[in-house]
Amino acid sequence: MSGAVADTVVHDDGESGQGGYIQSLVESLHASSVESMRIDMLTTASAAIAASARIIYHGRPVKNSSDGGGEDQLVEWSGIDFVWFDANLRIVRTHTLIDMDGLRTGNPNVSRTPTLNYQPVPPGFDIDAHYRGYLNAVNTNRSNDHLAKFCQPIITHNEQVSDLDEFIGLLEDAFSRIEDYTLTIKDLITDKVTQRVAVRLELSGKPVKEAFGIQPTGRPVRFPEHAMYQLDGGKIAFVWAIRDFDTYRKCIGGSE
Repeated sequence: MSGAVADTVVHDDGESGQGGYIQSLVESLHASSVESMRIDMLTTASAAIAASARIIYHGRPVKNSSDGGGEDQLVEWSGIDFVWFDANLRIVRTHTLIDMDGLRTGNPNVSRTPTLNYQPVPPGFDIDAHYRGYLNAVNTNRSNDHLAKFCQPIITHNEQVSDLDEFIGLLEDAFSRIEDYTLTIKDLITDKVTQRVAVRLELSGKPVKEAFGIQPTGRPVRFPEHAMYQLDGGKIAFVWAIRDFDTYRKCIGGSE
Protein backbone atom coordinates (compact mmCIF):
# COMPACT_ATOMS: atom_id res chain seq x y z
CA MET A 1 0.00 0.00 0.00
CA SER A 2 2.91 2.35 0.69
CA GLY A 3 3.63 2.63 -3.04
CA ALA A 4 0.25 4.27 -3.56
CA VAL A 5 0.74 6.90 -0.85
CA ALA A 6 3.02 9.95 -0.96
CA ASP A 7 5.56 10.63 1.78
CA THR A 8 3.24 13.29 3.25
CA VAL A 9 -0.56 13.20 3.14
CA VAL A 10 -3.11 15.82 4.12
CA HIS A 11 -6.19 14.00 5.43
CA ASP A 12 -9.23 16.05 6.50
CA ASP A 13 -6.93 19.10 6.79
CA GLY A 14 -4.48 17.30 9.10
CA GLU A 15 -1.00 16.47 7.78
CA SER A 16 0.76 13.18 8.51
CA GLY A 17 3.56 11.04 7.15
CA GLN A 18 2.99 8.04 4.95
CA GLY A 19 3.15 5.55 7.81
CA GLY A 20 0.89 7.59 10.06
CA TYR A 21 -1.73 7.96 7.34
CA ILE A 22 -1.79 4.24 6.55
CA GLN A 23 -1.99 3.37 10.25
CA SER A 24 -4.88 5.78 10.85
CA LEU A 25 -6.73 4.33 7.85
CA VAL A 26 -6.33 0.77 9.11
CA GLU A 27 -7.38 1.78 12.63
CA SER A 28 -10.47 3.54 11.29
CA LEU A 29 -11.57 0.46 9.35
CA HIS A 30 -10.88 -1.77 12.35
CA ALA A 31 -12.86 0.49 14.71
CA SER A 32 -15.96 0.03 12.55
CA SER A 33 -15.24 -3.69 12.06
CA VAL A 34 -15.29 -3.27 8.28
CA GLU A 35 -15.28 -6.66 6.56
CA SER A 36 -15.54 -5.46 2.97
CA MET A 37 -16.04 -2.30 0.94
CA ARG A 38 -16.90 -1.52 -2.66
CA ILE A 39 -17.05 1.54 -4.88
CA ASP A 40 -20.65 2.27 -5.82
CA MET A 41 -20.17 5.51 -7.80
CA LEU A 42 -17.00 7.15 -9.11
CA THR A 43 -16.21 10.60 -10.46
CA THR A 44 -12.75 11.35 -11.86
CA ALA A 45 -11.09 14.52 -13.09
CA SER A 46 -7.88 13.74 -14.97
CA ALA A 47 -6.84 17.38 -15.30
CA ALA A 48 -6.77 17.83 -11.53
CA ILE A 49 -5.58 14.24 -10.91
CA ALA A 50 -8.46 13.79 -8.48
CA ALA A 51 -11.32 11.42 -7.86
CA SER A 52 -14.36 11.02 -5.65
CA ALA A 53 -16.13 7.80 -4.77
CA ARG A 54 -19.24 6.71 -2.95
CA ILE A 55 -18.15 3.70 -0.95
CA ILE A 56 -20.44 1.09 0.58
CA TYR A 57 -19.03 -0.57 3.71
CA HIS A 58 -20.11 -3.97 5.01
CA GLY A 59 -19.33 -4.91 8.60
CA ARG A 60 -20.35 -4.84 12.25
CA PRO A 61 -22.50 -2.09 13.72
CA VAL A 62 -21.56 0.27 16.51
CA LYS A 63 -23.04 -1.42 19.58
CA ASN A 64 -26.03 0.41 21.03
CA SER A 65 -27.12 -1.14 24.31
CA SER A 66 -30.46 0.69 24.26
CA ASP A 67 -31.74 -1.01 21.11
CA GLY A 68 -30.87 -4.55 22.07
CA GLY A 69 -28.98 -5.06 18.81
CA GLY A 70 -26.48 -7.88 18.62
CA GLU A 71 -22.84 -7.33 17.84
CA ASP A 72 -22.92 -10.17 15.30
CA GLN A 73 -25.43 -8.37 13.06
CA LEU A 74 -23.89 -7.41 9.72
CA VAL A 75 -24.88 -4.00 8.37
CA GLU A 76 -24.03 -1.64 5.53
CA TRP A 77 -23.33 2.07 5.51
CA SER A 78 -21.92 4.54 3.03
CA GLY A 79 -19.30 7.23 2.78
CA ILE A 80 -18.10 9.69 0.15
CA ASP A 81 -14.34 10.11 -0.26
CA PHE A 82 -12.28 12.69 -2.16
CA VAL A 83 -8.71 11.83 -3.17
CA TRP A 84 -5.99 13.85 -4.92
CA PHE A 85 -2.84 12.38 -6.47
CA ASP A 86 0.62 13.69 -7.32
CA ALA A 87 2.31 13.34 -10.72
CA ASN A 88 3.28 9.78 -9.80
CA LEU A 89 -0.34 8.94 -8.94
CA ARG A 90 0.38 8.68 -5.23
CA ILE A 91 -2.21 9.91 -2.75
CA VAL A 92 -1.38 13.39 -1.41
CA ARG A 93 -4.71 14.67 -0.03
CA THR A 94 -7.95 13.06 1.10
CA HIS A 95 -11.28 14.01 2.65
CA THR A 96 -13.63 11.37 4.02
CA LEU A 97 -17.21 11.73 5.24
CA ILE A 98 -19.01 8.69 6.63
CA ASP A 99 -22.77 8.53 7.11
CA MET A 100 -22.43 8.01 10.86
CA ASP A 101 -26.17 8.27 11.50
CA GLY A 102 -26.70 5.58 8.88
CA LEU A 103 -24.05 3.42 10.52
CA ARG A 104 -25.71 3.79 13.92
CA THR A 105 -29.10 2.91 12.44
CA GLY A 106 -27.80 -0.53 11.55
CA ASN A 107 -29.42 -1.07 8.16
CA PRO A 108 -28.68 -4.50 6.66
CA ASN A 109 -28.52 -3.05 3.14
CA VAL A 110 -27.64 0.32 1.61
CA SER A 111 -29.17 1.29 -1.72
CA ARG A 112 -26.92 1.23 -4.77
CA THR A 113 -26.67 3.79 -7.54
CA PRO A 114 -29.06 2.78 -10.32
CA THR A 115 -27.73 1.96 -13.76
CA LEU A 116 -29.72 4.00 -16.26
CA ASN A 117 -29.34 5.33 -19.80
CA TYR A 118 -28.74 9.07 -19.91
CA GLN A 119 -29.17 11.55 -22.73
CA PRO A 120 -25.94 13.26 -23.90
CA VAL A 121 -25.05 16.80 -22.92
CA PRO A 122 -25.87 19.63 -25.34
CA PRO A 123 -23.08 21.04 -27.58
CA GLY A 124 -20.69 23.37 -25.78
CA PHE A 125 -21.84 22.24 -22.34
CA ASP A 126 -19.63 23.44 -19.45
CA ILE A 127 -20.28 21.12 -16.54
CA ASP A 128 -18.26 23.19 -14.03
CA ALA A 129 -20.14 26.37 -14.88
CA HIS A 130 -23.43 24.48 -14.84
CA TYR A 131 -22.94 23.21 -11.30
CA ARG A 132 -21.74 26.58 -10.02
CA GLY A 133 -24.81 28.16 -11.60
CA TYR A 134 -27.02 25.59 -9.92
CA LEU A 135 -25.52 26.23 -6.49
CA ASN A 136 -25.86 29.98 -6.96
CA ALA A 137 -29.53 29.42 -7.78
CA VAL A 138 -29.98 27.33 -4.62
CA ASN A 139 -28.41 30.12 -2.56
CA THR A 140 -30.12 33.09 -4.19
CA ASN A 141 -32.98 32.26 -6.59
CA ARG A 142 -34.93 29.08 -5.94
CA SER A 143 -37.71 29.79 -8.44
CA ASN A 144 -39.02 26.98 -10.65
CA ASP A 145 -38.14 28.83 -13.86
CA HIS A 146 -34.56 29.37 -12.71
CA LEU A 147 -33.83 25.92 -11.26
CA ALA A 148 -35.41 24.26 -14.31
CA LYS A 149 -32.31 25.42 -16.22
CA PHE A 150 -30.18 23.14 -14.06
CA CYS A 151 -32.44 20.26 -12.97
CA GLN A 152 -34.56 17.57 -14.57
CA PRO A 153 -38.34 17.69 -13.89
CA ILE A 154 -37.89 14.66 -11.59
CA ILE A 155 -34.99 14.52 -9.13
CA THR A 156 -33.92 11.69 -6.82
CA HIS A 157 -32.09 12.90 -3.71
CA ASN A 158 -30.90 10.17 -1.34
CA GLU A 159 -33.65 7.88 -2.68
CA GLN A 160 -36.38 10.52 -2.22
CA VAL A 161 -38.04 11.07 -5.60
CA SER A 162 -39.50 14.57 -6.10
CA ASP A 163 -40.77 16.66 -8.94
CA LEU A 164 -39.10 20.05 -9.27
CA ASP A 165 -41.75 21.90 -7.24
CA GLU A 166 -41.43 19.38 -4.41
CA PHE A 167 -37.65 19.61 -4.54
CA ILE A 168 -37.82 23.41 -4.34
CA GLY A 169 -40.18 23.02 -1.38
CA LEU A 170 -37.56 20.96 0.43
CA LEU A 171 -34.94 23.62 -0.25
CA GLU A 172 -37.22 26.44 0.91
CA ASP A 173 -38.01 24.55 4.10
CA ALA A 174 -34.30 24.18 4.89
CA PHE A 175 -33.64 27.87 4.22
CA SER A 176 -36.57 28.86 6.46
CA ARG A 177 -35.13 26.86 9.36
CA ILE A 178 -31.55 28.15 9.12
CA GLU A 179 -31.08 31.90 8.92
CA ASP A 180 -28.50 33.07 6.34
CA TYR A 181 -28.16 29.46 5.18
CA THR A 182 -25.33 29.32 2.64
CA LEU A 183 -23.78 26.48 0.65
CA THR A 184 -20.14 27.14 -0.29
CA ILE A 185 -17.97 25.04 -2.60
CA LYS A 186 -14.74 23.81 -1.01
CA ASP A 187 -13.70 21.32 -3.72
CA LEU A 188 -15.31 20.43 -7.05
CA ILE A 189 -14.62 17.43 -9.31
CA THR A 190 -16.48 17.09 -12.61
CA ASP A 191 -16.52 14.64 -15.50
CA LYS A 192 -18.35 15.83 -18.60
CA VAL A 193 -18.17 12.40 -20.27
CA THR A 194 -20.05 10.56 -17.51
CA GLN A 195 -22.04 13.72 -16.56
CA ARG A 196 -21.00 13.35 -12.93
CA VAL A 197 -20.21 15.99 -10.34
CA ALA A 198 -18.66 15.48 -6.92
CA VAL A 199 -18.48 18.38 -4.50
CA ARG A 200 -17.35 19.16 -0.98
CA LEU A 201 -19.60 21.83 0.44
CA GLU A 202 -19.50 23.90 3.60
CA LEU A 203 -22.98 24.61 4.99
CA SER A 204 -23.35 27.55 7.33
CA GLY A 205 -25.97 29.73 9.01
CA LYS A 206 -27.87 30.12 12.28
CA PRO A 207 -30.73 27.69 12.96
CA VAL A 208 -33.88 29.50 14.09
CA LYS A 209 -36.22 26.48 14.01
CA GLU A 210 -35.79 22.76 14.47
CA ALA A 211 -33.58 21.51 11.64
CA PHE A 212 -32.57 17.92 10.92
CA GLY A 213 -34.51 16.92 14.03
CA ILE A 214 -32.38 19.15 16.27
CA GLN A 215 -33.67 22.17 18.19
CA PRO A 216 -31.82 25.51 17.77
CA THR A 217 -29.82 27.05 20.59
CA GLY A 218 -29.08 30.44 19.05
CA ARG A 219 -25.60 29.33 18.04
CA PRO A 220 -24.44 29.41 14.40
CA VAL A 221 -23.42 26.24 12.58
CA ARG A 222 -20.76 25.40 10.04
CA PHE A 223 -20.53 21.82 8.85
CA PRO A 224 -19.49 19.85 5.75
CA GLU A 225 -21.45 17.96 3.13
CA HIS A 226 -20.09 15.59 0.49
CA ALA A 227 -22.36 15.11 -2.52
CA MET A 228 -22.29 13.30 -5.86
CA TYR A 229 -24.56 14.20 -8.76
CA GLN A 230 -25.59 12.36 -11.91
CA LEU A 231 -26.74 14.59 -14.74
CA ASP A 232 -29.01 13.54 -17.59
CA GLY A 233 -28.81 15.58 -20.77
CA GLY A 234 -26.82 18.18 -18.84
CA LYS A 235 -29.34 18.54 -16.00
CA ILE A 236 -29.24 17.17 -12.45
CA ALA A 237 -31.25 13.95 -12.11
CA PHE A 238 -29.79 12.03 -9.18
CA VAL A 239 -27.96 13.01 -5.98
CA TRP A 240 -26.23 11.21 -3.13
CA ALA A 241 -25.42 13.52 -0.21
CA ILE A 242 -23.90 12.97 3.23
CA ARG A 243 -23.93 15.74 5.84
CA ASP A 244 -21.75 15.76 8.93
CA PHE A 245 -24.50 15.88 11.54
CA ASP A 246 -22.01 15.13 14.35
CA THR A 247 -20.30 18.44 13.61
CA TYR A 248 -23.72 20.13 13.33
CA ARG A 249 -24.63 18.87 16.81
CA LYS A 250 -21.31 20.09 18.21
CA CYS A 251 -21.95 23.54 16.75
CA ILE A 252 -25.44 23.62 18.24
CA GLY A 253 -24.03 22.59 21.61
CA GLY A 254 -21.19 25.11 21.48
CA SER A 255 -18.38 22.54 21.48
CA GLU A 256 -17.19 23.12 17.91
